[in-house]
Amino acid sequence: MKKLSIILVVALLATIGFSACGNKSLKGTSWKSDVQSTPGVTTYSIFNFTTNTDCEGIYYWNNEVDGTANGTYTYNHPNVTIDLGFDAHFTGTVDGKKMTLLHEDGVTIILTKQ
Repeated sequence: MKKLSIILVVALLATIGFSACGNKSLKGTSWKSDVQSTPGVTTYSIFNFTTNTDCEGIYYWNNEVDGTANGTYTYNHPNVTIDLGFDAHFTGTVDGKKMTLLHEDGVTIILTKQ
């Protein structure tokens, strides 16, 4: 009976450990979008996840900051939702070092963990 109790406790602890891994935080990570280039113009975005709920979006135009927005996000692995305010709502997934976001206007953005 004692061995069975020990086995059950170990199994329970392992289950708790694995379920906690499924809800990893994005806190402290930075993600960069693919660079889009046309003649004379280069654009990309960086998303910084500063806390478990807060994030920042930075838009670059010709390698200079063109705009920033602070917002919030929710992450329940692998799903992420980002709200950067007016006209900047994204839903997507995280798969390893790749994040795929869908902007509310239908544009898909691929980001790589930095």
